Amino acid sequence: MDEKLLDKIKEIARFYGWEEQHRIAIEELSELIKAICKRERRFDGSFSTVSAESEERTAIVEELADVIIMAIQLTYLLEGEFDVKEIMEHKVERQLRRIDKVSKDMEEMEMV
Repeated sequence: MDEKLLDKIKEIARFYGWEEQHRIAIEELSELIKAICKRERRFDGSFSTVSAESEERTAIVEELADVIIMAIQLTYLLEGEFDVKEIMEHKVERQLRRIDKVSKDMEEMEMV
C-alpha cells in the first residue's frame, strides 16, 4: 500500500482515537456483511461474469475498502503492526499446509 495513503489513514486514527474508531469499525464490518449477504441472495452463491459486473459487487468492493481502512486504523492504534503481520503469516502458512494435505489425500484416493 502507498505510504502516503497509510500516513493519511494513521492521521485519521490519531485524530479520532480508539473510542470512536472501534465503533466505526463495527459499523463498517456490519455493512460489509450486509453487502455480501445481498449478493448471495441475488446470485445464490455463484460467481459469474454477470454477477462480477453487478451493483452488489460494487457495494462489496466499497465496503471492503472501508473495512480495510478501519483495520489499518485499529492495528495502528493498538500498535499491533508487527503482531498482526506475524499472525497473518502464520495463518496463511497453516492454511497452505491444510490445502497441501487435502490435495495429497485427494491424489491418493484417485490412485485407489
